[in-house]
Amino acid sequence: NNFKEEFTSLPTGTYNLCISITEKPDYQQCFEVNITEPELLQVSRTVDYSNNILDLVLTGDGPYIIEINEREFITEKKRLSIQLEPGNNKIAVRTKLICQGSYFEEIFVSEEVIVYPNPTEGQVQIYVGGKDNTVELSVLNLQGQSLFNNQIQVGNNRVIEYDLGNYPSGVYLLQLTGKEV
Repeated sequence: NNFKEEFTSLPTGTYNLCISITEKPDYQQCFEVNITEPELLQVSRTVDYSNNILDLVLTGDGPYIIEINEREFITEKKRLSIQLEPGNNKIAVRTKLICQGSYFEEIFVSEEVIVYPNPTEGQVQIYVGGKDNTVELSVLNLQGQSLFNNQIQVGNNRVIEYDLGNYPSGVYLLQLTGKEV
């Protein structure tokens, strides 16, 4: 006969499991069963920003449930390389057992921005990498005061022109903010 029994929600500890057969009252076989906690989930990560790749090393009992930018997959692999997308990347790692813990991180991958000429006496061109159609351009002085803040259209050539000639000589910070930048 096939016999199957499942014990759930047992706390950690050592248990004696004995099996007997009704038709053979003198028969009994016992086993010592040790229930331990599963190994905690631990995630070690490195990011290669030049290639936009996230490398994960996972420890703990799998399978691992990986969620990146709302896409989910399950793996037994202990080492993973994941392609990051421009903009904000949300990474979560967990297992099926809540007691093992979880991992969450947001990694922002920015497209390249180049300002030229630098230094300048007036007009600068700002090359905006990526696919953003508009970005918020802010000009700040070194005290952090905002001197200009506006949404700017990014042309097909990916270049924004801005005139700094009306500002006194000095050092200014240009900040671009967009979905990818």
